Amino acid sequence: MGELYAMGNKDDELKEAELLIEERRYNQAIELLTEVMRDSPRYFDEAEKLLAKIREARELYNRTYRELLETLDIREGEELDEQEAYEIIRRLEELDAEPNSASIEAFAQARRSIIFTVNDQRFQQIMNQADTLLADQRYIEAIELYLSGFDLHRELFEEEEDFNSPQLLRQIDSRIETIQGLSESFRSLYPRLDSSLRDYSASAGDAPRRWDDFSQLFSELLDLWRQVVEQANSIDSIRLSIMDADTTDIPFLSTLRVLTRGRPASERPNGIAGAVERPLVAAMERLGSDALAWIEQEYQSSVLRFTQRFRPLETAPEQEETVVEDVPESGRVPAVEPEAGFETVIALAEQGGSLFERQIALHNRREELDMEHKVGPRARQSQASSLYYQAHGFAAEVYIDLAQELREMEGLEEIYGNLRKVESIQENRLELERNLSILQNQVQLVEEYREQYDGYAQSGVEVERAQGIVNELLRQLRVSLAEGRDFEGRMVDKIADIRYRSVRATLESSSESIDRASRLVEGVQEPLEEGGEPVLIRDPNGAIDLIREAENGLAAARETVSGVLEDLTGEKPYIRSQERIAERVEEGRIFLERFEALNTSIAEINAEAVELNRQADIALAEGDIRLGQAENELAAESFEAARERLEQAGEAYSASLLYREDPEVRRIIDEEIPEIGEEIIFQQNQLVVREVREMINRGRELFLQERFIEAEQVLSRAQSRWLLTHTEDNQEVVFWLNRVERALEATSGITIEEDDPLYPEMMQILNLAKEDFRRGVELFEQGDRQRALERFAAAEKKTEYIKEPFPNNQEAGALYLRILQYTQPDQFESIYRERFRTAANKLESQPEEAYRELQVLRQIDDDFPGLQDAIYKAEIATGIRQPPPDPEKLARARSLYAQAESIVNRDVRAQFPVALTYLNEAINLDPNYQEAMVLKDRLQAGQGGQISVVLSSSDQQQLRRAQDMYIDGRYYEAQAIVEQLWQNPENRSNPKLLDLRRRIESRL
Repeated sequence: MGELYAMGNKDDELKEAELLIEERRYNQAIELLTEVMRDSPRYFDEAEKLLAKIREARELYNRTYRELLETLDIREGEELDEQEAYEIIRRLEELDAEPNSASIEAFAQARRSIIFTVNDQRFQQIMNQADTLLADQRYIEAIELYLSGFDLHRELFEEEEDFNSPQLLRQIDSRIETIQGLSESFRSLYPRLDSSLRDYSASAGDAPRRWDDFSQLFSELLDLWRQVVEQANSIDSIRLSIMDADTTDIPFLSTLRVLTRGRPASERPNGIAGAVERPLVAAMERLGSDALAWIEQEYQSSVLRFTQRFRPLETAPEQEETVVEDVPESGRVPAVEPEAGFETVIALAEQGGSLFERQIALHNRREELDMEHKVGPRARQSQASSLYYQAHGFAAEVYIDLAQELREMEGLEEIYGNLRKVESIQENRLELERNLSILQNQVQLVEEYREQYDGYAQSGVEVERAQGIVNELLRQLRVSLAEGRDFEGRMVDKIADIRYRSVRATLESSSESIDRASRLVEGVQEPLEEGGEPVLIRDPNGAIDLIREAENGLAAARETVSGVLEDLTGEKPYIRSQERIAERVEEGRIFLERFEALNTSIAEINAEAVELNRQADIALAEGDIRLGQAENELAAESFEAARERLEQAGEAYSASLLYREDPEVRRIIDEEIPEIGEEIIFQQNQLVVREVREMINRGRELFLQERFIEAEQVLSRAQSRWLLTHTEDNQEVVFWLNRVERALEATSGITIEEDDPLYPEMMQILNLAKEDFRRGVELFEQGDRQRALERFAAAEKKTEYIKEPFPNNQEAGALYLRILQYTQPDQFESIYRERFRTAANKLESQPEEAYRELQVLRQIDDDFPGLQDAIYKAEIATGIRQPPPDPEKLARARSLYAQAESIVNRDVRAQFPVALTYLNEAINLDPNYQEAMVLKDRLQAGQGGQISVVLSSSDQQQLRRAQDMYIDGRYYEAQAIVEQLWQNPENRSNPKLLDLRRRIESRL
């Protein structure tokens, strides 16, 4: 029963499915049949038949749907047949009365596609036509065309229930109205912009005034463009706000955005915003190009005028071909100062800066509004141009300030040329330092300004052109600063030079003083009186005064140099680095080295001067002591000691003059010492005259006693004694010494004196010879002739041995003759006679030899005829014996005595030397003339001595020089000085001079 019932139900379901198929409600039929086939398999075939009908109907539906799609697929150049598309959609609705939701959506989408396609075609036409208009710069027409498409896709938008909101539509319409109003504003602004741009470009000279008009229009258009884009973005914001996850786009709002803002993918700006932006950017580019040319030309002209004005010898390479009015030939100051041009540059820079600020503002707006760059310079290019213009304006402002500072520095330079005082130069420098401080601040400002380019460069902005302007400005500033610093260095150098002038003068004067002091210490050869011989003069006290003065001056100069060096080393680095300052520092160091050298010289000279004074004081003290001693010895009549002390005093005083010139010491030497010396010599001479007379008498006695050696000794002492007070030998002593010498010569060697070194040996041999002779005589008498001859020969040989060193030995000679008496008895008489004759013949020519021979012969035969007479003559000839008085000589002696006595009695002192000559000759004629001797002694005693104890102070120094030269072996130089001293007759009586003269002559 249940199964039947089920089967009954399935039949009903099949019928119901068939009825649904007839009604074209295929979806319900498919659901019912599917249930039947699942629950009642036995009805599967019937259900499958019904499904086949549904499939057939659906196939027809699908074919019709594909036809619709083909109709909607419009190819390029074709147009949509909207009616055909609609008929197809109707047929689709008849084929499926109750299509599924997908079909319903498909039908709606197809309808919207038809409307979208129609609107899109219109949109594409508008955009393409507008691009053409924009390319032709028909910006207003392009905007009108864009506005004509503002209703596209609005019908479909309003059909959407989600979008069909009055409030939403009002928001959209408000944006559309704003855009339309902005477009209307462009219609009035654009012609004015174009006209203003043409006027501005054609009137560069009047650019500043016309810039205001253009700038206003530019600002309005830029703001208009911004508002247009903002409205487009607002519409797009609305679109985004009402879209849900299933909505891909809202054509109406998207079309409004593109028509207003333009296509993002287009190469150049389009849409209403593009139509506004293109002429705006073009105007900016044209204006920028004109402004660039104007500002570059005016800037270069101004810089050239600046360099001509302040750098007349400098020509910048980039300025060589620039034609500039009012710029003279190089080296002359232009008639127009550069500031006027720089003022214009500043005005142009302000305009250009404003222009590029607007360009940058446009770029910034693009970024803010998410607008891709399409036309005009890129943001970095605009930034680069802006920096380039800013650099011109900035540089122009700095140049104006720089020109002012350079003028002030020129004024300081003019004043500086006439400044001679340190204080005035320092005041001038303070003013210059103010200028340099300003220049340094400007340099720092420009350097800081230039540093900003690093950041721009890192971000990709081209900064080379702007850097070029700033770098050249910086170069000009640095050149000016360097010139100013060089000027300041010249000031510092001049100040140092002025301060050094006194140092140089002090060094020169101190050097001269030190040189003079050195010469005063070393000694200079100067005559003490006009025409006199130069003597060595030292003045240690004068040297000390000079070096003290120099030392004080050098101390002050050193302090000055130290102050200058301290100032220079403490100067600013750029001052210290200047070559002239380095030279001044080096000059100061050289000064210090010279100070050290001079101070060393001062110390050496001072030490030497002190030592000279010490030596002079010692010598002076010695002289004072010796002078006092001389006076004491004189008072005690110790003349030799007095003379010795006086000589020592003179030498000490003279030595003191070698160390230190002293007029008082010279006076002592030249006046006091000679007076004392004369007194000493005078008193000593009286004693000498007496003593010499006694010695002459004693010598005569010894001579007459044939004690010749003793006589010679006494007479030699007399002569030595005489020379104590006289420069020439005593003629009377000379007379007797000559006789003694002749007698000694005649008797020399006759005997062997005991003090002779050979005396012991010779006496022994002589004794042996005598013994041989004696033995020979004995042998001869004994008749042993042969042995006697041998003994005689031995004796003869010994006599010959003795006579070799003593050829005049009388004993040996006599012994020889005695030997001959035995060895040659037959010839002996003849030999003896011949030897006598030979000796007699030598009495006149060789009386001494004759005398010795006669004495030998006398030992053999004293009575030989003529022998005694010959000996007498030999004694007279040799001076041993006084010849008998000669009346003529005696008469002559008396006459000479009378003449001398007359001179003495008349006290004609000038003729006293003549009187002495007379008396000496009288005594020579008559050695026993006592009256002559007495008168001579009285005359010499009264006349005084001829010796000068000391020379004058200057001559003593000359004598000392000669002595030193003699010691050094410089004999000819010493002789020249001695001969010069010898020219003074008073000097010829000085023993030391006489002695040195003799010694020099012996060397030459």
